[in-house]
Parts: sequence; C-alpha cells; structure tokens
Amino acid sequence: MIGQKISINFIDFEKAFDSVHRPTLWAILRHYGVPQQFVDAFRCLYSNSRCCVRTDDGCTAFFKINTGVRQGCVLSPFLFLLVIDFIMRRSVDQAGIGVPWHEARNLTDLDFADDIALLGSTQEDLQKLTAALQREATKVGLRISGKKTKVLRVGYARARIPVMINQQRAEEVENFTYLGSIISNDGVCDRDVDARVGKAVGVLRCLQPIWNSTSLNVRVKIRLLNSIVFPTALYASETWCSTKHVHCYIFQKMF
Repeated sequence: MIGQKISINFIDFEKAFDSVHRPTLWAILRHYGVPQQFVDAFRCLYSNSRCCVRTDDGCTAFFKINTGVRQGCVLSPFLFLLVIDFIMRRSVDQAGIGVPWHEARNLTDLDFADDIALLGSTQEDLQKLTAALQREATKVGLRISGKKTKVLRVGYARARIPVMINQQRAEEVENFTYLGSIISNDGVCDRDVDARVGKAVGVLRCLQPIWNSTSLNVRVKIRLLNSIVFPTALYASETWCSTKHVHCYIFQKMF
C-alpha cells in the first residue's frame, strides 16, 4: 500500500458499553448460533438490573437500567464484540468500496473492540461507509459522536467534500493516535518514532538508579533493558516504513 492515497475515519461511539439495545443483543446472539438456553441465561443476568450513584451526600435512590452491557463483567467484552462484528459486517460489505489490498479484495476497516477506522480511496467512499455504519449502529443502540470522530487524509490535500455525522461535519486532522500509534497525513512515521523514543527515554531515566546500582548483576540490567525499554521504543514498529535512517535515529536518541 506504499504510495496509496487513503481517507480514514476514526470512529468514536458515545458511551458504547452503556448504549447497547439489549433485546437486539439477544437476537444477535441467536443470529450467531448461540443456543437459546445460553441466551436465556444471559438474559436472566440482565433482568431487573438496578444501580445507584454514590455522591458526597451518600447514595442516590436505586434506578433501573435497560440498556448496555454490565461494566466489569467478564462476559461483557464477548457480548459487545458480537454486536460490533454484526454491525460491521452489515456496513462494510459494499462492492468497490475501500482500499485495494490483496487478490482483488478491498480493505474497508480496521477494528479493535470499538476502536474502528473506516478506510476509503475517496472521500465519497468514506462518506458511504460512514453513513452505512451509522445506520446499522443506530439499530443496536449505538451512536457515533460527531465531535470526537476524526477524519485523516493520507497522501492528498484537504477534502472539499466533508464527512457528515448526525448532520455535523467530522473534523479533519493532520495526525491521529490510533491504538497507541501516531498516523500522519504525510504517510511517514517520524512523529510516531519521536513519540516512541521519547517514552523509551523516559523509562530509561526512571530506571537510572538501577543502571547506577553496583549491587545488581549486569545480566539483570540487560534483561530489564530488553524487557522494558526496548519494547517501549519499538511498540507497533512493524507498521513503520523502516529505513536505516530510522534505526540510527532511535539508537542515537536513546543512547
């Protein structure tokens, strides 16, 4: 995909965990083949859900909760991911839309839980994907935030055609941090490399007492370097356009 021009829409859902429509969730479970007895058991867990809010003056009266998955429950990520998978499959399956990828297949989205990035070769394609996702998300109770959703165009100028969400124009940005990596509109990795090196240098300085210690074996220090410092510097480095210049830059900054 080197040299490929891409429009990216980084989706942000408003209170995603708290907004899932529960009756639709049970229907999605059956759609994916989850046995009815399991669905009934899950439904029982959520029946008569009640909570209160703790304030400085004490707790409020209990009130009923009718939407969302339970916070802190080990089952909740599984249920939520099924909902996300369901709406994504119904949203992005559009012929000819996306970025050319492999064997005549197009790449339309990158997903990690609710951190979703929609990909389009043109702004028009990106708007179609966004509108389709918004339509399907609404059916399950999810709402895309027009304020927090950001658009990034890699490889070409600012768009004349905006991406609209809930009749609001999504902001276009020059760079965006996605899953801990900085993606820039010029397509190069310099900002991300700078950020990673800066964090690694910070870790090096925090561990300075260990490096200066004469009571610790050198092998222990090397193990700490390999297990803490280097992983911090090289996080997501497989996404970099790695060159000799980048390699030299990292080691010059760190050492």
